[in-house]
Amino acid sequence: PAAEAALAPGAPAAEQDALAAEKNILSKARAESAPPPANPVPDTSRSRKRDRVAEAQARYDLGIQKWDEADVDGAIEEFKKSAELNPDAAGAYYNLSLGYLKKGKNSEACRYAYEAGLCYVRLNNLTEATRMTVLINKIDRNSSYLQKLRDKIAAAVK
Repeated sequence: PAAEAALAPGAPAAEQDALAAEKNILSKARAESAPPPANPVPDTSRSRKRDRVAEAQARYDLGIQKWDEADVDGAIEEFKKSAELNPDAAGAYYNLSLGYLKKGKNSEACRYAYEAGLCYVRLNNLTEATRMTVLINKIDRNSSYLQKLRDKIAAAVK
């Protein structure tokens, strides 16, 4: 403001040039140190993924609640939604396996134990992936998913 007032007509040319230069320097400094906008534009891809993971966790939690209430069908529904929203939700797949096992649907139970195992392999948690082979073996030792998962684990070890 003081620099702007000094730029009035009639001031010596050298003084006007110096004050104009100072004004430019101050303007640049203010622009560079200006705070970011109040509502910056979010990185939509990260934001969407974060939202999906949060929604998947909420669905997973609801599935646990339904399981605790002995609502196996409701729990299965929520665990499926969780897995759809977050394909790396190994716990959701594992719980789906347990839900289908409880309903006597062994083929589905093996399938979801396999999916959980694949998640664990992708997450490089080979101990948990191996536990899924044990589960599949206990459910149905002749399941085609058993050898498929063993092969995936072996490939990850190499």
